[in-house]
Amino acid sequence: APLCPTEFFQQLGRCGRNDQAAVNIVFFSGRDRQDNVRAIERRAAELSDSAYSVHRIQKCQVMFDYLLNDTGCRRRHLLILLGQSDVDNDMSTSPC
Repeated sequence: APLCPTEFFQQLGRCGRNDQAAVNIVFFSGRDRQDNVRAIERRAAELSDSAYSVHRIQKCQVMFDYLLNDTGCRRRHLLILLGQSDVDNDMSTSPC
């Protein structure tokens, strides 16, 4: 699973090049979160920067909250992550 929303958006950007239709599918399991957190903690130890770890783990949790969301509109969730302030509230009523 992507480590954070930014990584996910970069992967999304690789879909649909050259005006071709595309589908982005993310395969993940609960263990992916643990593996991602361990990788973040190792990198923080290499950098001797605990703030790095806290910030990246928060972003990792945001990504997993998005992936596990099965009650609301994922498109709405992505728009909010991107900082859209005028998101249509009707989008939140069903999964998409």
